[in-house]
Amino acid sequence: MKRYLAIFLIFIAASAIAGERFDQQPLAEGHISSVDLHKQLVTLSEGPLVLDITNAIVRDALGQETSRFQLRPGLHVATVLRSRDYQPGSTLSVSVIQILEQGEASVTGPLQSADPNTGSFIVNGLRIETDEHTVFVGSVSDHDPHSVAEMKIGDNVNVTYSAVTIARANRVYTLPPTFGDRSIAFTSTLRKVDGNTWTVRAVPMNDLTITTFKVVSGTSIQGFIRPGDNIEVFARVDGDQVTAQSIELARTQCPNFEPFPVLNLSGLITAISATSVTIEDSQGNFTTIELNDNTVYSVNDPMVGDFVGIQAEKHGETYIARSIGLGQFGYRETTGVVTAIDGSVWTIGTQVVDTNSRTAITGNPKVGDTVRLVSINTIPGHTLALRIDKQ
Repeated sequence: MKRYLAIFLIFIAASAIAGERFDQQPLAEGHISSVDLHKQLVTLSEGPLVLDITNAIVRDALGQETSRFQLRPGLHVATVLRSRDYQPGSTLSVSVIQILEQGEASVTGPLQSADPNTGSFIVNGLRIETDEHTVFVGSVSDHDPHSVAEMKIGDNVNVTYSAVTIARANRVYTLPPTFGDRSIAFTSTLRKVDGNTWTVRAVPMNDLTITTFKVVSGTSIQGFIRPGDNIEVFARVDGDQVTAQSIELARTQCPNFEPFPVLNLSGLITAISATSVTIEDSQGNFTTIELNDNTVYSVNDPMVGDFVGIQAEKHGETYIARSIGLGQFGYRETTGVVTAIDGSVWTIGTQVVDTNSRTAITGNPKVGDTVRLVSINTIPGHTLALRIDKQ
């Protein structure tokens, strides 16, 4: 029997001999060897001890209350047990379980092999396992894996891992294959977000005109950023590829004089092309609006049947779109923990949201991660996520 279980049983025996109820809260400390699917039972390798954490408070290394989804094999934890007449081998009821400071190490070197079936890989001869809590980070789009299956043999990686009985990766950073040609900074208006490709109003910079750039898992995004926002981007340039290292809202600029009337139009899309969109309003009137390189898209792929709002300039009898987006019914921005992902349906906190090709997801969030959610109501009973950003 391991020492933790032995100490625990000595406490119980001492109280029984004295004929008095055991008043001091019994404690147990050890390393998690397994966690059940429902996050209700935790097994410590010391003993082994089986702990019931159904009604337990979970605290992080700083003593702050956190989600039970943070518990995983390999973590060093301390627990406060409820005083009961336990027998050897009994499941122990836990009132508090605290994650302790974890021993970490790191290794840097070329990826020698990767096994997606076991979720493990080898660097410098060291076999390292991953789990749902492993964070994958990259700095250029062609070397930005989000899982072991996407890792490339030969890529240089820096891995931070905890080593209790096995090496388990906490963070895998894939290093860029070469140094960037140069670093740049620019300010522009965000026109469109399409996956990891962001489109801005054209920015001429010497021999390079920037209209799009890539966002990777290593990109730092400060605050809620949406199409139409003025943004400041710090980026690296590799050939003709621009990759953002950080993005933040730029300072608000004074509005320019408006030489043309600006109208807010809304209706159902009846036709759309690369250069124009036609909508039908609630009165049955049809309006065709031109689209150009300055049009801001608050929705990635507007399509026939969408109810949209369009801000347009009126040039004589011609309408030119400044921006186009889905009708903003019930627009909201919240922060919460991802508790479930079932295909295209996510549960964040207590909110169930749909995702589709319009949803921009950054940071490869997983169950247990804290995210920022930007969403709107679509049809009754359904909420569409426009953005999900891992924090």
